[in-house]
Amino acid sequence: MRRLWIMALLLAGGLALLACKKDKDSGKGKGAGIDVPTEAKKIEIEGTLHVQFGHITYINLQTGKQERHEVPRPYYKVDGTEVVPAPKEQTVPTDWDIAFHHWYPATNKGAAIMTDKTDLNEVNAVPGADAPWVEDEYITTFTGEVKGGREEALVHMLPTKEHFYQMYAKMYFNSELAKFDKTVSKDMPREHFLQDNVFILKSRGKVYALRIYAKRASDAWKHTVVAKELQ
Repeated sequence: MRRLWIMALLLAGGLALLACKKDKDSGKGKGAGIDVPTEAKKIEIEGTLHVQFGHITYINLQTGKQERHEVPRPYYKVDGTEVVPAPKEQTVPTDWDIAFHHWYPATNKGAAIMTDKTDLNEVNAVPGADAPWVEDEYITTFTGEVKGGREEALVHMLPTKEHFYQMYAKMYFNSELAKFDKTVSKDMPREHFLQDNVFILKSRGKVYALRIYAKRASDAWKHTVVAKELQ
C-alpha cells in the first residue's frame, strides 16, 4: 500500500510536521499552494523550534521523525584556519532521508532528480540506474561564488554567540534538490521564487517522489515537503 506523507518544516521560525486530508495552503512564492490527497497521513509535532544558520533539521520520511542539531564540527574561518575543533563525541543522526540547513537541502548518502512534472500523481515509476541522478557534493572551500543559482557561502555561515566572525563547516549539499528555490542572490533575500517541479529522492534503499513548498509568515518561512514512496 502506498504511503504518503506531508512534512512541514518551519526552517526560519519554527518546526511542524503535517499530512492529511485535502488541504490548501497559500502564500508567497510560486508553487506555494498545497494539494494533498485524502489518503495522506497526518502527523503534527507540537512546539516551536527556532532554526538558524549553524543548525540542520533532519527528516525521516518513513516515520516522520525530525531532529535538529548543530552542524557537525570542526568549524573554520574563511581562510581555512580551524577555530572550533571537533569534539571527541558529537551527535550526528543516521536515520534520516532529507535534511535542511536553512534553505539548503542534503540527502543521506542518496541522490535526487528534478522531473518535468508538477503533480505528484503523475510520478509513480522508480527511475532506472541510468537516470540522471545527482548525488550530494561535499563542499570544502569557502568562496562566495554563485553555483546553480545558489550562494554557496551561505551553506557554511555559522555565526555563534561565542564567535563574532563568520565560521564555516565542510558540508554535504544537493544541488539538484536546491533547484526548488530559483532565487539567485548574493544577499539574504526576503522573497524566494520556487519551482513547481516534482523531485525524486532515493535514500536508504527507498525512493520517494516529493514537492517542496515555502510560505512566508511574518518574518519566518514555513517550508513544507509533500512526499510519497514509490514502489
